[in-house]
Amino acid sequence: MSKPKAAPRPTAIDLAGAIARANAGTNHHVARFTSQVEFARGLAKALPKESAGWPALIERAEQTVAEAIASGEAGRIETAVTKAEAQMAPIGTVAKTFTIHCAGHAHIDMNWLWGWQETVACTVDTFETVLKLMDEFPDFCFTQSQASVYEIAKDYNPELFARIKAKVKEGRWEVVASHWVEGDKNLASGESLCRHLLYTRRFMKEELGLEPEDVTVDWSPDTFGHAHTIPSIDARGGVKHYYMCRSGANDRPAAFWWKGPDGSKVLVNREIQWYNSDLRPHVSAKLLEFHKMTGLRDWMQVYGVGDHGGGPTRRDLTVMKDMTTWPIFPNWKFATTRSFFKILEKAPNLPTLDQELNYEFTGCYTTQTSIKRNNRYGENLMSEADAAAAIAHASLGRAYPLEKLGKSWRDVLFSHFHDILPGSGIRQTKEYNAGMFQRIQASAGQIRTQSLRALAKAIDTTAGGRFDATAPGQLPEHESIAMGAGSGRASNDISNAGFVPDGGRAFVYFNPTAWTRSEIVTATVWDMDNGPNAKPMKDRRYVVTTADGAVVAAQRVGDGHYWGHNFVELAFPIEVGALGWSSCIVTEGAHPEGVKPGCWWLKHDGYANMSPAPRVLENDLIRVAFDRTTGGIASLVLKATGEDLVDREQPVGVLEYVLERAVGMSAWVLGDVQSRATLEIDGLDVIASGPHVATMRAKAKVNSSRFTVDYIVRAGSPVVEIKVEGTWT
Repeated sequence: MSKPKAAPRPTAIDLAGAIARANAGTNHHVARFTSQVEFARGLAKALPKESAGWPALIERAEQTVAEAIASGEAGRIETAVTKAEAQMAPIGTVAKTFTIHCAGHAHIDMNWLWGWQETVACTVDTFETVLKLMDEFPDFCFTQSQASVYEIAKDYNPELFARIKAKVKEGRWEVVASHWVEGDKNLASGESLCRHLLYTRRFMKEELGLEPEDVTVDWSPDTFGHAHTIPSIDARGGVKHYYMCRSGANDRPAAFWWKGPDGSKVLVNREIQWYNSDLRPHVSAKLLEFHKMTGLRDWMQVYGVGDHGGGPTRRDLTVMKDMTTWPIFPNWKFATTRSFFKILEKAPNLPTLDQELNYEFTGCYTTQTSIKRNNRYGENLMSEADAAAAIAHASLGRAYPLEKLGKSWRDVLFSHFHDILPGSGIRQTKEYNAGMFQRIQASAGQIRTQSLRALAKAIDTTAGGRFDATAPGQLPEHESIAMGAGSGRASNDISNAGFVPDGGRAFVYFNPTAWTRSEIVTATVWDMDNGPNAKPMKDRRYVVTTADGAVVAAQRVGDGHYWGHNFVELAFPIEVGALGWSSCIVTEGAHPEGVKPGCWWLKHDGYANMSPAPRVLENDLIRVAFDRTTGGIASLVLKATGEDLVDREQPVGVLEYVLERAVGMSAWVLGDVQSRATLEIDGLDVIASGPHVATMRAKAKVNSSRFTVDYIVRAGSPVVEIKVEGTWT
């Protein structure tokens, strides 16, 4: 006898989910109706002259839907919504004169809260998603900024880049990369901002076949403030349009002409929604807000998941295609920024702003100072290397290192990204920047050094006769070891290795700027005259013979021992023409007599170190007095006018120790201060007293940490240089 079959187990039912699915259609229609009513009310308020009778239409439509909802019958509700929309048809006719231009975009942060490998991965994945959506939605178009992300695609996924190029050619992938990255517009130098345009334009031409006229937008939505000079630089680089979100204040116009100091203008669209938004019905309110501010019935919404990339989603596209069919709603259309800016250009009476657009996050001017130091050193090094290479090419026919300079410049530009240079990244951000900077130093540093050495080799530096070794018959063990590696390589300076065995030391000084400079310079002399009776280098006197035969005293400003070699550092005046050079020779010798020093320090009496009076440095242009209590500058007098630029009761240049409480956004803003203190001053001493350089050194401490602050005055200069060194413990 067979066993009876077991009864089937009851299937688990997700009752809540089933109800939600059953009600989804009804809920959608109700939400659709509610959104249209909200837009109709807003439209009536925006157009009082056209909306007579609209409130009654809206009220009647609401009553129709309310009655259906009260019945609880899904079919009746959907029918009622359709009927209510017909009742509001006159409003719908006007609503369809308004259009939201939907520009899909992916905001991809370079190395923000992740390392380079993640930046590459999210870029590649984002672009794969976009291309798949383009296959699925034939009318979908996409807008992407930053040359850096295109280079990522080219270098790490050539097949992907080829598909992007095809979409660019079709006109469905819009390139708005006029700059290498979406960079900082306050801390970056003017030369660097020009290089952004140069290298990005070149990349777009070579890789995508795009001319400057094809890419007219400076895309800077997340940039933390904008310098007044940006329109001038952009306009000269073929930029006509500017897209921003953070404009320094929320009361800026939504659209305006931005005028630079030279009169150049760019047309600005200020994002009033957010550059990482999604497509939803409530966004239609921003269209009316834009209309109120500009009078236009067209508004651009930039949408797409951002920061870590992602871009437009399938939900965005399907929702948009649905909303544009709603009869009492604006048109929603896939668009490019280029098409919208053409509409914006025709807008009458847009205001003009002739000013900087600051400030956003003021803490970013001091956060992660190593990144800021790397940037400024990198910018200066690249300008000097470029100038040296160009002059060597023009003068000597030396090959111009176009590719190497371009690569190093692009590395500098990459670190301008608005979360790298401002310091709002993480540890990996700083580490990648440090490694990149070392690569810039190595490549551009050697270009500069070898170009200048080639020029120096072609220059006659004998200055009226050759200088021979002072002891030609010395024993082997007394031979000079001056042909060593030199120092300066770690600090971004030109390597000052000495390649002269003995005798006078020839120096060539180059001026990388476009104006004549007459300044105090320094020279490092290595291992001079090691004979058995030679004095230590620091105990000798040195003179400088210039190319015209003039002899001036050289002031010793430093000395030391470096990896087997002895050296002295000397300071003296020299003049060099614009993009030119000047030579001189340093030898041992007595200083010329009767020459007035160019700078000095004021001695009060034999007990100056014990005097309570301020200590003073002077030259012919300025007089600087220092406060013994704080170590700061208590007085800075311009001798030409007698004006004192400093309030003696509030010394300047004073080191402070400020401790913030641990709060969010501490990288972006100056937070809640827990304590503030002026550092304790251990001493205030003159360490150089002229004739060319005078230096006051303040020794400061906080807890167990020690610092030195050097205030440097040079002959013939109204500048007070401040150099701070310290050790945190």
